[in-house]
Amino acid sequence: MLVPSAGFGMADFHLKRTLPFILASLFSAGLFLSSTEVAVAQGNKSLEGWVTNSKCGDQGPQHTVDTIKKCVAQGAKYVLQAKDEEAYEIDPQSLGEEHAGQRVRVSGAIEGQTIHVRILQVVTPLAGSFELIEQDESFGDGSLKLGRPREALSYYLSALQELAGATDAPADMDERLREKIIKAVLQLNPPPAIPQEAVRHAVYAQAALEDAQKDANPSHLNDAISETEEALRIAPWWAQAYFNLGELLQRAHRPGEAAQALQLYLLADPQALLAKKNGMSAQDVQVEVYKLQYEAGQH
Repeated sequence: MLVPSAGFGMADFHLKRTLPFILASLFSAGLFLSSTEVAVAQGNKSLEGWVTNSKCGDQGPQHTVDTIKKCVAQGAKYVLQAKDEEAYEIDPQSLGEEHAGQRVRVSGAIEGQTIHVRILQVVTPLAGSFELIEQDESFGDGSLKLGRPREALSYYLSALQELAGATDAPADMDERLREKIIKAVLQLNPPPAIPQEAVRHAVYAQAALEDAQKDANPSHLNDAISETEEALRIAPWWAQAYFNLGELLQRAHRPGEAAQALQLYLLADPQALLAKKNGMSAQDVQVEVYKLQYEAGQH
């Protein structure tokens, strides 16, 4: 026999007996969430990313909207490529169609690899801000993970161009982006051609170097360095330009920057073909990098 505790009356006892039946009725009426639905709802998360498709290959950002919609028409799904490099199918798909190619921030419940969107906001960072640079870098990382190196290259190049006008970016970001650009290019066959604008600046650099060899005016050497750097701003995967820049910076007694340029050269020319033409091996170049780092106090 049940003995009510202090403060527990017959009305409470009746409620205890009838409550399970009330809850069951609410569940069946859809007024309460099931345990599975509760688990999903409790998985609410905010994600930022780019609305793309689930299976098409490389595509540059400038062509994303048309390419994404074409791929979906062929059976792909709209997905959110998130900054954590995961891709989540968007539910409802109509939101994906509406925001194809856009950077968005969404809140919703995650169930497996699907995000049930409740709130969606289009993200438009300020041009030249670290937020935009970081975002483009993140999308590049995600594209590379999805096996889209050409698409990743487009994002990394965009981030590098934005970096020129940013004042709040970390000091190592330029080198980091260049490394990612080079690694993306190494996955492309054929690799991108060197733009004529970059070639033009490389020729200007050669002319300035010839002037520097004729007289002792240091401004010619500085001009050669500036022109080579401009060539590498346009084509930051160009191995020969990094090799030339390393030599020019050595002549200018800037060992730390010379070491960085030669290290990027080794990354861009993994077989050291250019170095071999100059009677050096990859190991010779690496040893030179170590010496320059020591001279610059970077050891």
